[in-house]
Amino acid sequence: MEIRTEKGADGELGHAIVLHLQENSDEAIVFAAAELGRCLAAMTGREVVHAGAAEAAAGMLPGIAIRMQGDGGTAAAAEQPDGIAIDVDGGSGVISGTNPRSVLMAVYRYLHTLGCRWVRPGRTGEHLPRIVWPAVAVAIQEEASYRHRGICLEGAVSIEHVLEMIDWMPKLGLNSYFIQFREAFTFFERWYKKIEVADTLAFMEQAVAEIRKRGLLYHSVGHGWTCNALGLPGLGWEQVEWQGEADAELAAMIAEVGGERKLWKSVPLDTELCYSNARARQRFVDEAAAYASAHPEIDYLHVWLSDGMNNQCECLACRATTPSDWYVLLLNELDARLSELGIATRIVFLIYQELLWRPLQEQFAHSARFLLMFAPITRTYRQSFADAGELPELPPFVRNQIELPRTIADNIAFLAQWQDRFTGDSFDFDYHLMWAQQRDPGHMKLAQILHADIQALASLGLNGYMSCLVQRNCFPSGFAMTVMGSTLWNRTASFDALAEDYYAHAYGKDGVYCRNYLETLSRLYDQINLEGGLGKPLANLERYASVTAELEQFKPIIGRNLASLSAVQARSWRHLEHHRQLWLAMTDILRHYDAGDRQQGYDSWQRLQDWLWEIEPQVADVFDVQNFILVMGWILDGPGQETANNEEAISCEA
Repeated sequence: MEIRTEKGADGELGHAIVLHLQENSDEAIVFAAAELGRCLAAMTGREVVHAGAAEAAAGMLPGIAIRMQGDGGTAAAAEQPDGIAIDVDGGSGVISGTNPRSVLMAVYRYLHTLGCRWVRPGRTGEHLPRIVWPAVAVAIQEEASYRHRGICLEGAVSIEHVLEMIDWMPKLGLNSYFIQFREAFTFFERWYKKIEVADTLAFMEQAVAEIRKRGLLYHSVGHGWTCNALGLPGLGWEQVEWQGEADAELAAMIAEVGGERKLWKSVPLDTELCYSNARARQRFVDEAAAYASAHPEIDYLHVWLSDGMNNQCECLACRATTPSDWYVLLLNELDARLSELGIATRIVFLIYQELLWRPLQEQFAHSARFLLMFAPITRTYRQSFADAGELPELPPFVRNQIELPRTIADNIAFLAQWQDRFTGDSFDFDYHLMWAQQRDPGHMKLAQILHADIQALASLGLNGYMSCLVQRNCFPSGFAMTVMGSTLWNRTASFDALAEDYYAHAYGKDGVYCRNYLETLSRLYDQINLEGGLGKPLANLERYASVTAELEQFKPIIGRNLASLSAVQARSWRHLEHHRQLWLAMTDILRHYDAGDRQQGYDSWQRLQDWLWEIEPQVADVFDVQNFILVMGWILDGPGQETANNEEAISCEA
């Protein structure tokens, strides 16, 4: 094979860049080589040639080898910690990883060192600088700080939104994607409105194919097994009309609450089973085992109970022990079934709501199968795990009368007691970018909390973080996501260094002003404290005025950057202008509500919602309008107004 010398993209002649791949390389490694070739061609204007390993071994074609470290095989490598090794000088060398996904991450790390950046999902966030080839020498060898570095599907999404997020993840150093539920129906339905389960299953197939192409770890399901055991689909949190309680066998499997066995508030997903009923447990195990058998592509199957609270069975047999004891018993029965079937899929169990209280009697029979997932859904996002201090004594478990922990210390105390029972693998499942981002317009305070939380995970005995987040969360910027990926890869990463780099590349020469501006918005809204609700008019009136002044003063800086020569940066500034207009209006609305002028605030809120749906096509890739309206509706204590993408008005319960 000869080196081809052809005209590059810039019309100049030059020697080709050669990339070497071993025969029968894993799909993710082939994709890694394709990505390296695509980017280097755009950055240098040169032709990129893909050659086999034989030519490299013979010294015929000096170039860059893209390969996995060691020779233990792909299956064995999948369990290795993610690690990268880069040694490239003069256009020749090796880019490698401990497993196929790490090879892809190594490629992106090499490109990052050459000046590439990915400031948000999609090609509109991709910055590929022009460089001279051969490029600077790069030598890096690293291992990720945490095993679990993932994202969970939430929010309103199109299939394009999902695929762009999956594509962005390894560029940030993230390695796991979690598609909730068997069908992911509710997330796609929020966007498309009129859609069938068959459509969302087809979308899932596309998503899983892209996950596999990148060698990422695939997490699946979560809630839904309880309703599946009753023969009901677990598509979402909607109420249903169901006459199944008339069937004595089915009714006996439903948790008895207040003397009745029926769907909890008519929502199947929120309904618990009677776990002392062996038939109910068997139906649950049958469903989970059949799904695991049919889907060997799943790396981690999440097996959770219902999403309700204070809905545990009150029958005499169930009251004999705690919900967590019944949960561990159920998981052991599932483990035994999977072992009989020869299925090695790992099982993720959830400590959440009633399950925050540890089991008193049951132990895991085969703990290596399981991962503990800590989900502090009611925690504050105004403090980090590092601020926990001394842990308190926990309240006793009182069936169907629990109150969920709010403070960091209370939540960690529940985790600590579970860790006395379970010493296997574990990670934090958290919600920084699910709702809290809507209460921090600058995202900067929240990004600091996220950074500190991730740094503290190791000291809490947790081996990573899965972010339950709306997929479109980069409004005003993708900085929080960048902090997440970078700090999960390297827990010693400097927040200030990450910020300096991100804002310079996303916004250009005025990036430092942008950072200061967003930090000011975050600081002022941290003082306003939307997490604590409204009703503080005297304290907040001056703060609202300061926010408005800051938003007005920054307008000229945005204006002079809207015509930036960089398409990536110009788009960043356009998003920032829409964001500025949104928070001018939202700040005025909150001021009215806080001052007791609810009618004026309400009227303005309705107009703002109309405007948000009007501009949605311009920000849809970075901003989940539905989620913003939902969260602000909670704060304003009134229903939000939701409009479908086809401008059809529908109701939205806040």
